Amino acid sequence: MELQRAAAWLIAVLLVLQPAFAYTLTVYAKDDEGKSIDSFYAKLDDVLKSTSSGNITFENVSGDYTLEVWAENYAVAKYTITVDKNMTVTAYLTPLKTSWVVSFKVYRCFKPVANIPINVSYNGNATGSGYTDETGSVAFRLDKLKSLRNQREQQREGCERSAG
Repeated sequence: MELQRAAAWLIAVLLVLQPAFAYTLTVYAKDDEGKSIDSFYAKLDDVLKSTSSGNITFENVSGDYTLEVWAENYAVAKYTITVDKNMTVTAYLTPLKTSWVVSFKVYRCFKPVANIPINVSYNGNATGSGYTDETGSVAFRLDKLKSLRNQREQQREGCERSAG
């Protein structure tokens, strides 16, 4: 009987104190230059929310969480946080860019080969070329290839306009 009374008392105390252990987490998003992003998404463990007003609030939270924040045309920012008080988190998001690097390595009998010509095509229109270095490597930035393609398209359009 004493054990039941003690358990009931403990449950009652926890129910009374429970609001003291539930906190509010407010999330803001900024770009890498510090400018606020009004429309974004935030996921706290399995709870997904979105906003167009500049902040997202998670209420009645306490403990350890994974927080993911993202927006259109921005990469996901991922944090591991402990909510042990009312908190504000500002997530800094990096813009998505088409700045991918493609690299190649040329080997002969497990040894790197230098001065091998490599040609690469991006989207079937733009090309880049280069030679392997002493490590047998050569790399191309795809955004540079894309800009070459855009320049060629602009030149073609200019020729078509002047011919018409």
